[in-house]
Amino acid sequence: MYLSHSSIICNHSNQASWSKDTGIIEHFCRPCTDLSVVCLVKKVLFSVGLIIMVSAVFGVHLMEKVGKQK
Repeated sequence: MYLSHSSIICNHSNQASWSKDTGIIEHFCRPCTDLSVVCLVKKVLFSVGLIIMVSAVFGVHLMEKVGKQK
């Protein structure tokens, strides 16, 4: 099994036969264009959400560390 450009190719073989199956990879999401406002909003919201999640993890870690020191 291997990937070639946008296809997955799988070779099947045994003592009596050999066959090859090819599957085309389909893209389910439309690529964002740089000029798209919706794409820009998605990028900004994803970035802000990621920053909030990382900040929450650090905040909980620091609160636990301070709580153990007391």
